[in-house]
Amino acid sequence: GRRLSSDDPDSDNGADPTEATNSWRYLFNKVGDLVAVRDPRGCGQNFFYDLGGRLRGEQYVSCGEAQPAAAEHPHGDNSVGHLTAMEYSSAAVTLDVVYHYDTYPQWAIDRGAGFIPQGASGTQGLATGVSDRAQRAVLAYDDRGNVTWTARQLALISAPIALNAITVVDGRPVQTEQPVSSGTLEYDVTHTYTRTAEFDHANRPTSMTLPLDPDYHATETAPLVSGSLLYNRRGLPASATASVGASNHTVVASIEYLRDGLVSSITYGDDLMGTRTPTTSTTTYDVRRRPVRMRTTRDTTGMGGTGQELEAVTTVVDQELVWDAANNLTATVDHRDGAEWPAGFRPQTTYISHDALYRVVGADFEHTQADGARTMNDIGTDWRDNYEEAPSVDPMRQTPAPAVVDVEGMGRVETLRWSWDYLANTTSWTDNDDAFYERSIGAIGNGNSTGETSGSRPSALYVASNLTAGVTGSSNGWVEVDYGVGGNVVGMTVHAQCANAASACVDPGGDSDARRAALRTNCSCATEQHYAYRWDELNRLAEARRYDYEGIAWVRKVRQRYRYDGANSRTVKQTLESGTTPEAIALYPYPGDFERRGLTRGLTAYEASSTLETETQYVVAGARMVWKHGGAGAGYDRENRLAVPIGDLIQTTGAVFDVRSGELLEVSTYYPNGARETYLNDDSARAAPEVTGFTGKEADEEVGVVYFGERYLIPRLGRWASPDPLHVHASGGGEALNSYHYVGGDLLSARDPLGLTPPSAGELRHQLSGWSQAAVDAAVSLGMSSAGAPEMGYYDVADGHAAVFTYRPGRRDEGPVSRLALQLERLDAAPGGYDAMARGVAEASEVYRDTNMLLAVAAQERSSAWYSSSRASTDSHAGGGLPNLYSMIDSLGEELPPEVRARFTRGDHQGTTIDHDGDSITANSARHESRDTLLATAIALRWAERQAHEAIRERYGNEAGDRLWFGASDAARRVLTQVAFARTSRTAVTSRLSQIEGRGGEAPATLDTVLTDPDLTGDGVVRRARQRAGVAHAIAELRSERGTPTAQAGEGN
Repeated sequence: GRRLSSDDPDSDNGADPTEATNSWRYLFNKVGDLVAVRDPRGCGQNFFYDLGGRLRGEQYVSCGEAQPAAAEHPHGDNSVGHLTAMEYSSAAVTLDVVYHYDTYPQWAIDRGAGFIPQGASGTQGLATGVSDRAQRAVLAYDDRGNVTWTARQLALISAPIALNAITVVDGRPVQTEQPVSSGTLEYDVTHTYTRTAEFDHANRPTSMTLPLDPDYHATETAPLVSGSLLYNRRGLPASATASVGASNHTVVASIEYLRDGLVSSITYGDDLMGTRTPTTSTTTYDVRRRPVRMRTTRDTTGMGGTGQELEAVTTVVDQELVWDAANNLTATVDHRDGAEWPAGFRPQTTYISHDALYRVVGADFEHTQADGARTMNDIGTDWRDNYEEAPSVDPMRQTPAPAVVDVEGMGRVETLRWSWDYLANTTSWTDNDDAFYERSIGAIGNGNSTGETSGSRPSALYVASNLTAGVTGSSNGWVEVDYGVGGNVVGMTVHAQCANAASACVDPGGDSDARRAALRTNCSCATEQHYAYRWDELNRLAEARRYDYEGIAWVRKVRQRYRYDGANSRTVKQTLESGTTPEAIALYPYPGDFERRGLTRGLTAYEASSTLETETQYVVAGARMVWKHGGAGAGYDRENRLAVPIGDLIQTTGAVFDVRSGELLEVSTYYPNGARETYLNDDSARAAPEVTGFTGKEADEEVGVVYFGERYLIPRLGRWASPDPLHVHASGGGEALNSYHYVGGDLLSARDPLGLTPPSAGELRHQLSGWSQAAVDAAVSLGMSSAGAPEMGYYDVADGHAAVFTYRPGRRDEGPVSRLALQLERLDAAPGGYDAMARGVAEASEVYRDTNMLLAVAAQERSSAWYSSSRASTDSHAGGGLPNLYSMIDSLGEELPPEVRARFTRGDHQGTTIDHDGDSITANSARHESRDTLLATAIALRWAERQAHEAIRERYGNEAGDRLWFGASDAARRVLTQVAFARTSRTAVTSRLSQIEGRGGEAPATLDTVLTDPDLTGDGVVRRARQRAGVAHAIAELRSERGTPTAQAGEGN
């Protein structure tokens, strides 16, 4: 029942349609572990496990299309033995990702005693660290299993691959790479970034301490930067504070909630000790709990005037949201005072129309003038001009690709129109000025368009133009897009301001290849840009380049290189620009929490640059903080700022203010496709723009993409740069019928948190301001989430149903609440509802009421066919196996729901047993569905829990036994349940209890003694039981920290 291959027309190799190149292929070992994945390019991963079924490592497999990584061979420590088929091999395999359990890796041990804080519970059965191409990390736990400490070292990015001279093919630049010399990956051991967290009695994060600023001062120690979170009596976040040494700075002073938990208002901490009214955001809702009014107001900080217009703004946001009966957003009415905003940045109201499938087909814009009148016109601006007014030396500064048409000569956008086909491909996209590429791209040729060749990808965009007979002048153009073997965009060329050449420069329509050929021949274009994209073995963008045509030749203007950790989080961005500083590196040691920008690569470490004015940036409760040496006086200080972004409905950053001074620093607007429309900053601010923009994501403006976490968006095409992995691997999951379109046409009201999750039917996605979720994530996203959590690289396929195990925290848009909703959604959608049944059984348990812990045990037991045996007529198997599953069901009786009891019928699951205390299967003829493992595990653990409880009642009497059982901690009850689980009898429990009784045989004061008694811990069975409980707890914490979707049984690691 496991999937062996996937054929997807958007990601298959249509040019060479063989079985090996026209499908994704998966390989499993005999116990059901995924051991290899190959994509249509021939790239992929190999996976290696230990005897407990834990993922020990990943090995990347390259292919011809992937950018070579020979200069980043795995570190010498990255080698482990592994499980092959059914036998363990001690032969070392060199890996690209290595996961550590039970003991710490040698590099951390070599740091000496005291480097790693040790909890009383130890590390047996726990995940302790990971090493990969981008970083290596270790983590420590408290006695309750919470990850409270993480240390991370980043890998040095290799030297750029040398490029050959530029050649021109079909009018576009081609620059091939020279052979790569072999080199070994090295880590920046000079900089170890440590982060800690504290939790309250309810296991809620309360504080987080971030790494010290390594560039603070040559001789003085940097102050400790931390964040703290307080909760109200309902357990909801109430306030957030950022601390620098002994100095505290309130980010959020208070939050008010409605009865159903929705946020009604947020008051920020910019009151300057009571001398001004603080900035406040409020949200109101309709009876269907949809937001209908969102307002952010502030006190002025000056009189305004040219260059300081933002000082006098009192209403930052005042947006009315209008919905129809089907939850379609039909209007966003801007109620701000037009007199507070300069021409070119007037308040913008949008009226939205939809087709019968709820896709946006039209947007009409009005702008509020100084006299209060709403008209369609407002002067046009090029946002890049204000970008350039930011300081020329700023580590966040970007040099965006130049505009290909002159939008300053036009007014602001008044109308946008889209049309869609049955696959949700856009077939046309126009605006009132036909401003090509900046606002729209005209008639679009997709892979399924009429006349296309059979080898085309159905939902891929190949060519688009507005070069019709009626479009002339400097706003026209056309774009062509090329795809690699696996469906990734490898090239995009933009041609603009086109005129007649050999013949009339008019798009003939029809087949994309014919359109390209005609336009190349008949058009001479004044402005041209070419983008080249290179991808690694796992279909992650490894390098992006932009070439500009400068009159007589193509010139490479910028080159950006990226590196990712084993959890697919981007950790390094290196920008190499033509004619400027040699390089500028941004590091993301803890993405979304701690970043360093403006670095260069030294021989053995990343180094600060006085030229770039390196900055260490902290993100606490959503506020981006820079705190340089010298302290901060009154008012805004670029060197000591605490900038808070204000988001809209889809969490796009529309404004940024400094919570220390109350200064409004910048405001922005974006087109529905994600491209920036306007940018206005205050002359007094003099800081580079906030890096989080459209839907809270970081744009790489130099090379035309926006990084979402799992994929890159090309905003001016409105398409993803690579196919949707869920569409390929999740049995029709992901974006239905289309691998490239953004949010299925639900523009302006939907967002995609990671590049994997489209809006579901009828789902309303809204984000109030994002701060509270950011604060929670900032404190929660510690440990394995940021250390590269052990996961199946990018795919885990089992039972015919694939899930992408790449959801992680560290993103301010993917918090615990949304992850829980995703888990329940996946469980409820499970075929046959077996996972939902298992959850019901688990919730009835006193010990294993948490589904993630149940999954952890199920993952351990998946190689054991104990639950599927129906041959034995006795209550236990030979060799110490568990009782027959049907005997357990009979024993539990009415405690199990009828649908659970009905699921297992004698004779349905033939098989033989496994020696429960051993590690090898004696026979394996079980005929079962792997998702039954979860349900059967729930039943067996419920039975074992009952056995343990009854054993205590028998030994000490019902009343005393109940008092001991219910008074014990969950950890102690788990150990005793595991003893019953391992030995299959009550006597196994009572014999262990005798070791913790008093000298007279009296009952112990508490069952928690089983966790610490040295005699008991010496027993092999109990030691294994404790290890099982520890592993279960570790995996549960790992899943919680990573925010992964709850796996179907048999799929988890």
